Amino acid sequence: MTKKVNSKNDVKLGPSRTEYTTTKQGESEIATFLESALVNVDIQQFAFGIAFTDILPRKKVTTLLKQRYNVLKESANFLRSLPTDELSRNPFKHPELVGLWADSEHAKIGHSVIGTFRSLFLQYCKQSSTKSIVLIVLC
Repeated sequence: MTKKVNSKNDVKLGPSRTEYTTTKQGESEIATFLESALVNVDIQQFAFGIAFTDILPRKKVTTLLKQRYNVLKESANFLRSLPTDELSRNPFKHPELVGLWADSEHAKIGHSVIGTFRSLFLQYCKQSSTKSIVLIVLC
């Protein structure tokens, strides 16, 4: 995934060193990992993806962020639909626990890039007194 390259002639002289660059396979692996990270619901994986979004084409990043947003939304809706028992001995049916899980997913949606844009757009529409059409293009 990396290969050895020769130093350029204009490099400052100093102790010997070995320089490396990524191969085509390495670039492909990085892109695959970034794509996976940008749709991941795990915050550490997602943070890595966000930190290196400039490596991927902007349209691809937007598509992946929309996918993550939809997955989080589906997950939150599923959690809200789970049956609960007020005095359940089964912890998976306890309303507080199910509510905690669902609220956690909703928080991820609110903090996602697409969720933030959507929220700002809706806030703008509520505050706007004009009848103009607003279009947000994420690309």
